[in-house]
Amino acid sequence: MKTKLFTLILLGTIALFSLAAVDAPDAPTAPPPRPTPSPPAPTSEPVTIPSGGQIVLRADAEDVTGGLWTLMQWQDPYTGEWHDVDGWRGHFNSAGQVNWWVGAEDLGDGPFRWLVYNDESETDLLFTSEPFMLPSYAGETVTVAIELP
Repeated sequence: MKTKLFTLILLGTIALFSLAAVDAPDAPTAPPPRPTPSPPAPTSEPVTIPSGGQIVLRADAEDVTGGLWTLMQWQDPYTGEWHDVDGWRGHFNSAGQVNWWVGAEDLGDGPFRWLVYNDESETDLLFTSEPFMLPSYAGETVTVAIELP
């Protein structure tokens, strides 16, 4: 019986030492290195900056998308008379605005004003804006907000 007990203790001790001898799992390792992406190559086309500006007429009214007609005028500095600007006429867009591009050669010019008519016949004038100057630098937008009767 002593032999069996001794054998059992001996086997248990050997088993314990063999378990202790087994390596514990290593700490997690870092993932393998990944290639670093290169930055995008520069394009051969330069970024274009607008050379002009914009003028915007914005009507604060429920619905101005009907037949209302707009016209731009400029004031002659020598006579004080107002003259229609060729090409700057049109209807309000769906956002209730009229937008016109101003070329670089016209930046800072003025004074100008907006006229709003009931329709394209230009007989029933509804509104005349206060005089304003065109944008003074490239990329500038001059907005004239109006309230129609």
